[in-house]
Amino acid sequence: MNTIKPLAYVPQLRSKTVPLEILGYPITRKWLLAHAVEHSIFPDNCSSSRRSAARELLRQELPLGPARNVSFAVPFECEEEGNKATCWIIGSNNSPEDLKRALDPVRVEEYRKVLNMKEPPKWYSKGEYESFVF
Repeated sequence: MNTIKPLAYVPQLRSKTVPLEILGYPITRKWLLAHAVEHSIFPDNCSSSRRSAARELLRQELPLGPARNVSFAVPFECEEEGNKATCWIIGSNNSPEDLKRALDPVRVEEYRKVLNMKEPPKWYSKGEYESFVF
């Protein structure tokens, strides 16, 4: 998996020879539960319900666009969760419009604020996830 800071890299548009690359944040189940606890989301419910509710509330706050509800698992350093995380996609190189979304500093900042991330998002290349339909 390749990760590159957004301002240092602009991918070519996806083609038969250029793989899909996405800009986003990997979100783990542990992170979602911590967010639910921090914001008192369904405090009396089970962990799974709390994570689901946190996920839905966060999605409602994210900027509109096709990538708002699109996510897929990416390799990520997270041993307790099988080295996978769900990547919340800001944009990609899938089309000129989606690349424009990925390079929009306002959209990137909105995602960072909603998800309360200190670091900028990173570019991820799917590699073995090539069967994913974006």
